[in-house]
Amino acid sequence: MKYQEEFDRCLLHIHQQNLDGIWWDLFKREIKDVKKTEDKLKTLKEFFVYAMKKNVVLEYSQEKSSPVFSHEEPEVVVERILADFPLDELPSEDVEKYSEFYGYAAFKNDTWVTLLEGTGYCIPG
Repeated sequence: MKYQEEFDRCLLHIHQQNLDGIWWDLFKREIKDVKKTEDKLKTLKEFFVYAMKKNVVLEYSQEKSSPVFSHEEPEVVVERILADFPLDELPSEDVEKYSEFYGYAAFKNDTWVTLLEGTGYCIPG
């Protein structure tokens, strides 16, 4: 895996972070060689898959107010978690400079939770 060390460091700070905080950790602190928005989204999805496989991130249902245990592959679940990412509405690079991105990322915290030492979960935000 190309960014395993960076992903591991980001996992240390993931609890209670909305998408904006995770994005900042990934692309401003750790991974600076990914420039295109589409590539950043791909890397973000890889990070979420990695976090799920490490038993840190779980899908969450707002309707049921509980984690979802679908028994699907992490890649399928991550697609669902980030299905509303507005890729077509954002520029191809320097996405962090646009309020449309932050409007989405700052409030994206409703489709996953982080597992806390195997005994509880934390809703981001």
